[in-house]
Amino acid sequence: MSMADLIPTGRTSLVKHGSTQLQIQTEYAYRPTPRITTTVQRSGQVVQKIERNLDRPIATLEEKDQMEITIRKQHAEVIDIIQRGSQRIQIPAEF
Repeated sequence: MSMADLIPTGRTSLVKHGSTQLQIQTEYAYRPTPRITTTVQRSGQVVQKIERNLDRPIATLEEKDQMEITIRKQHAEVIDIIQRGSQRIQIPAEF
């Protein structure tokens, strides 16, 4: 089994923050270090990036399935934070 077979499905969503539409993307990467990254973008420009480093790359299909659950949770948490207008995610004023 190749590493490509062990890459979990990422998530992408559009979310409104005030009058601004933001694209939220959460994905797994194993290089250069294993991590889950959620990127918040406006018109293709990154305005915030949240990274969660992992101890090691995914090694089994069961770990892949579990990581997909983790990705969904992190993605949903970021969307919830944005929709509540929390200051934990900083959207620059010009956006």
